[in-house]
Amino acid sequence: IVFGDWSSDVCSSDLRRDFGIEPPPPREAQWRARVAYYGLCSFLDRQVGALLAALEDAGLARNTLIVYTSDHGEQLGEHGLWWKSTFYDGATRVPLLISWPGHLPSGNRLAQPVSLLDLGPTLLDLAGAPPLAGAAGISLRLLLEGHGDDRPVFAEHVFDYQGRIVPARMVRQDRWKLNHYHGLPPDLFDLETDPGETTNLAGEPEFAAVRERLTRLVLAGWDPEDVARRVAIWRTEAPLRKAWLDAVQPAEPDLLWFDTPPANWVNQVRPGGAAGGTR
Repeated sequence: IVFGDWSSDVCSSDLRRDFGIEPPPPREAQWRARVAYYGLCSFLDRQVGALLAALEDAGLARNTLIVYTSDHGEQLGEHGLWWKSTFYDGATRVPLLISWPGHLPSGNRLAQPVSLLDLGPTLLDLAGAPPLAGAAGISLRLLLEGHGDDRPVFAEHVFDYQGRIVPARMVRQDRWKLNHYHGLPPDLFDLETDPGETTNLAGEPEFAAVRERLTRLVLAGWDPEDVARRVAIWRTEAPLRKAWLDAVQPAEPDLLWFDTPPANWVNQVRPGGAAGGTR
């Protein structure tokens, strides 16, 4: 794993220190992290295989729409980073497989970027249900049926940088990705020639038109000052909510669905000795 510099001022060694990864973790720890990650992927693959086999055994495989995806990726040492919370493809790209035998073409691999916000409208469209009023996503039905488009997709995050809140937004369209950091220099990557996102083109004059076009897109309908204000309020209120929870200790609204943990339950010990885990 090669640890390099981040691509802009906001992605600096200051943030790596905030994450506790400056200096870099020992190589043995990096290796263990990667092995564990790919082990989890293999475990999940087996569970998906068991689910698909159950559909076949029940005679439902030909009449079931299947969507496989996740909420975010993980940095595994790329750019000297771990976990999520970046706009690099390692963190923002996710798998998206859609299968519906007899209804959608099989074997197609589409390069068009789409958003997880599109999944709700897509499922409703494919099911013949009316669309949700005010939904931000766009149905992927036409794209799945072979009619491409050039829609932009977005991701958002809030960084802490040198003692202040920095709202940030990414836009991806076609081969280009722009990372906009409020009040700080942007990143611009050509993912066709630079899939590793190692060369920031934002300051290059020949790419000024691309940068300006994508900046207009990323700022449309998005107010970073309002985002920063609301985050500051939330952070002020968070200790009060924690104090209330500690004092009142309200009952969990959703009880566990089992009495005895199933075989694939990953047990942990929560503060106070209560057993719990991640389903």
